[in-house]
Amino acid sequence: MADNDDKIYNFGLIALDETASNDWRPVSDKRLIPGHKRVLILPGSATQTILDAVKMCKTARRMLVKENIKDVDICSLYFKQKTTFREGATMRAMYLLDECIYPLISRKNEEGDLEKISPKQAARNMRDLVIFTHCYGTYMLEAMDMALAKKLQELGYTEEEQKNIQKQLFVVHHNSLSNLLGTVKMHSTNLHRLTQADEFRKFSRFNSDGFQYYSQKEMLTDDETLYVRVGENERVLLVKQITQEGKNEHNGAYWHNDPKSKGGETERKLFEAIFCEAVRSTYPLDNIEGLIRQAVRQHPELKEDFNDALTYGKEFGDDYKEYHDNIVTQAKAVFEKQENNKLQEKEVKTLAPEILLYVDENDKMLLDYAVEDDNIPQAKILWNAVRKILPKQEAVVDDRFDDLSHNYQQAYESHEYYLQRLLMESRPEMFAALAKGADNLQRLDYDEADDKTLLAVAKIYAGFPAKTGQLDRLSYYKALIYMHKRIEQMAQDEKTAEVKKQLEDKIFTKANAKDTAVKYKVKSYAARLDDEALLKKCQQVWNNCTIPSLYQSNAELDKQ
Repeated sequence: MADNDDKIYNFGLIALDETASNDWRPVSDKRLIPGHKRVLILPGSATQTILDAVKMCKTARRMLVKENIKDVDICSLYFKQKTTFREGATMRAMYLLDECIYPLISRKNEEGDLEKISPKQAARNMRDLVIFTHCYGTYMLEAMDMALAKKLQELGYTEEEQKNIQKQLFVVHHNSLSNLLGTVKMHSTNLHRLTQADEFRKFSRFNSDGFQYYSQKEMLTDDETLYVRVGENERVLLVKQITQEGKNEHNGAYWHNDPKSKGGETERKLFEAIFCEAVRSTYPLDNIEGLIRQAVRQHPELKEDFNDALTYGKEFGDDYKEYHDNIVTQAKAVFEKQENNKLQEKEVKTLAPEILLYVDENDKMLLDYAVEDDNIPQAKILWNAVRKILPKQEAVVDDRFDDLSHNYQQAYESHEYYLQRLLMESRPEMFAALAKGADNLQRLDYDEADDKTLLAVAKIYAGFPAKTGQLDRLSYYKALIYMHKRIEQMAQDEKTAEVKKQLEDKIFTKANAKDTAVKYKVKSYAARLDDEALLKKCQQVWNNCTIPSLYQSNAELDKQ
């Protein structure tokens, strides 16, 4: 990638080259041409150096060497800057498509525009590529899958050709954080490796009807390995734990040399057989089970293990399908009631968390629609229902996870997300309606908030006790003083005068007059923020008190 592009997208791409002194080389254009087998690794966002990328490449190489598979180009991305979740993943994925994937299905005409090539050649080119993801890399792959489907259509391939071309792309996911598995159909052929001991997945925000949620719901024994058919093009190898210890298995459990559980060892053998067959073979990929049949021919000793994984995996998959369909059916009925304004408070109180937090095809929950419609009464009802499944304290503790709800973490994150979103979208009325029932308030970005929002929020804050999630009550008063200063700078009218008075009444209480710490902090912050009006009132109300030195540190002020 060119230097300027690296600065924009913050990732690089290298190929493993064990003949080089440092075991890697930059990816050259000629190595991207069709007709050459390659493995492309989309790693987790913590893969931030070339050395990290080389280690990922060697992980794939070790599996291939065992079966004497050679002449495979193994490449990996590395991320020069850690990016947050889907937003950054999508940007990077689009650039990667342009550089590495679109050349496999198209060519440039004389005008420099992309045009389709022979459908057979495009399918063969895709079959020569195997993608290997971990964690964040799955977000990239999902974005690429959707964009590639649109590009094939734009290029003029028929619907049948599109389906066949994209299905030839084989992808294996290691401990992804996807919330789409089981809820969105993928066009590529995907095999997920999941362990129930993945600590990241347990506390991440997933759709309540997704397979990732359900895979945590029914605990397995440590000697079981399940092969589950989740969708038309999605399969899962699922185990309780990869290692004998069975803790914190998000990073490295699959490819480190830690002693494996019985199920983990079986899963490793099955996966490596499938992965190696995908890389070795060139025949059309009609379905992943075709790979398995060929892998068993290569490794007849694994036939019994494959049969057991398929048998028990089918039972698990059937149970998940029933669970998923029930949630979708119930959720659609409730969403329809809400749309027709027939969702009653007594019914909301009885909704299971899976329905209350169900995310539909528009990536919205019931609460989202109520907020969008400015339906304050209904938003308050739904908000209160969400709050009831929240933890009583911020720390997420394992033994409370199942007691509350297997998806309560989504509600917990939404609790803060909605308040902050409403503030920053200048919707103080909705913020006020919901915040009155909140356990804490999000910090307002005081520098970015416009005058209308600041005035409204100042009025709301003035009505709360000094325990609002602002770290402590002294920080709460700092927020009030900041608002007071901002309001002083606005055009003065009846509204600004009213809000200033409310803030001052909150600061100059009888209790605060007796509290030396509060008085000292209020004076120091008023001085630092150069709020002369408030300083003058401090001296008047608190008997011409001395203003603290502006050069004292916060630590000194806190101590005093």
